[in-house]
Parts: sequence; structure tokens; C-alpha cells
Amino acid sequence: MNLAMTERRRKLVFANVPVVGGLLLVIGLLYVLSYAPVVRWTRNPSPLVASDGSRFPVYKPLDWLIDNTPARNLLFRWADLWGVGDIFRFNHRWRPTRIPESP
Repeated sequence: MNLAMTERRRKLVFANVPVVGGLLLVIGLLYVLSYAPVVRWTRNPSPLVASDGSRFPVYKPLDWLIDNTPARNLLFRWADLWGVGDIFRFNHRWRPTRIPESP
């Protein structure tokens, strides 16, 4: 009986792995895609936000992606769709953690 219970429990755990993985993927995607709308909805009359990430510290990992990976181009295009691409580009240029782009 104990062996049958263990086998059922193992099957239940492995059956939920794709569900949990898919859920984590969706949450991660929503996190990435939420940055531009949040900047747009909380924008001050001044079009510039703190370039060091202090205004939205929860998005510092995305600032790092923008500054140090080719994903910046996709994130800039996404920000353009929300009307805040200029803010993203300005902050990218002035952020102190940015790795300079090669000419």
C-alpha cells in the first residue's frame, strides 16, 4: 500500500511540472512586458525619470537587460509602442551601469 501511494504521489508531482513551468514563464513574460506600461502610466509632466532605476527599483533587472544585452532592441520597440521609447533610450544612455556599445 505504501509503495502504491508513493508511486501516485510521484506521478502527481511530475504531472504538475509542465503546469508550474508554464506558469513561471507567463509570470516572467508579464514582468518584462509590464515595464513600459508602468512608465507610461506613472509618467510625470517631465518626460524623464530617474536614470539610475531609483524610481522603479523592481525593474532594475530589466534595466540591466537593456544596458547589457541585445534584448535592448526588442524592449526599445516595445517601449515605442507605449509611447515611452524616448525615455527608455535616454535612461539607457545615462545609466552608470551601462556597458558602452562598440562603434
